[in-house]
This record gives sequence, C-alpha cells and structure tokens, in this order.
Amino acid sequence: MFLQKVFSARRWRIPRAYVYVTRLGKGEEVPRRRRPFCGVRWRLDVILRRADFGGHFIIRETYVPRYQFWRFILFRPDQYTYGVTKVLRGRRIVLSISLDW
Repeated sequence: MFLQKVFSARRWRIPRAYVYVTRLGKGEEVPRRRRPFCGVRWRLDVILRRADFGGHFIIRETYVPRYQFWRFILFRPDQYTYGVTKVLRGRRIVLSISLDW
C-alpha cells in the first residue's frame, strides 16, 4: 500500500510527449477550439511550410502567455481557444510537439 502511493504516476507526474505533423491544403482550416486536459499541457508548433495566403495561427485572448518567434509557437492548448484561419493558396505544414504532465 505504501509503495503504491510512493510510485504512483499521479504523484510523480510522468510527462508524456506526442509528435505529429499537420498538413493543411487549400480551403482547409482548424476551427477555433480548446482542448481541456486534467493536468498541464504545452504545445510547440514548428511551421515547416507557410501557406502563400491565409493559414494564420490565432488565439482569441490577447493576454495569452504564448511565445512566438520566427516559425516557433509555444502555447497552452488546454487553457486557451486557438485555431488556424482558412488556407487560401498553397499548403501549410506544421510539426507539433505536445508535452503533457
């Protein structure tokens, strides 16, 4: 009983990482959404290819503690509503790395 409490994943909060690639073609978009999660979730998006027109990352709240530098976007998808505008021309390819704990 004691060892179960000491070594439970809940107590130690073992982080989990997910890596995936998202491709958006002409006419596609990511609707505004929020991904609730019991814990902490950070996501790093690396824009591998920008769309010619459209395909902009948006967050509704202006006070969001997100960080954007060049092609890197770091934000909390579990706390804020986010989305991507419609791609009007070209393709948008993003490498997403999500860290949950």
